[in-house]
Amino acid sequence: MEISTCLLVITSNPEDLLQIRRSFAKEQLLVEGLTTMFDFYVEQYLSQMSENRLFSHILLDLDMGYQPALDIVSLLKRHPLTRHIPLTVYSQYQSACLIRLVEEYGVNTYLVRSYGWPATAKVVKGICRRAEQVASGRCKAAFSSKAAA
Repeated sequence: MEISTCLLVITSNPEDLLQIRRSFAKEQLLVEGLTTMFDFYVEQYLSQMSENRLFSHILLDLDMGYQPALDIVSLLKRHPLTRHIPLTVYSQYQSACLIRLVEEYGVNTYLVRSYGWPATAKVVKGICRRAEQVASGRCKAAFSSKAAA
């Protein structure tokens, strides 16, 4: 199996991370996971990351708590190694106010996860493919809100 995309997944739930790894592997998405809800630990992780080991996409669990998640989004969008990497937040809830808020923070995609991890993996693969097209100049970038997963 050829792995096409490597994602950094940040979640506060270790069980979710295990399910994400299993489901995403079936879609040829390699997952490196970080289980935390504190921006301090994310900052430590990023300080150990090298320019040779960058991710093609970052996926962040918004359900860990909105303020901790937004603190992590801010950090990711400020950090020189991650500020240009497409960022998708996911939640089980859809709120127009929250979608606008994360868009203001610089999030590329808001994903409503309602049908389990296998369906979410398929949607994330499509998001990654779209991000690759935008990066190569084949199409224009736009914030998107997906409710299909």
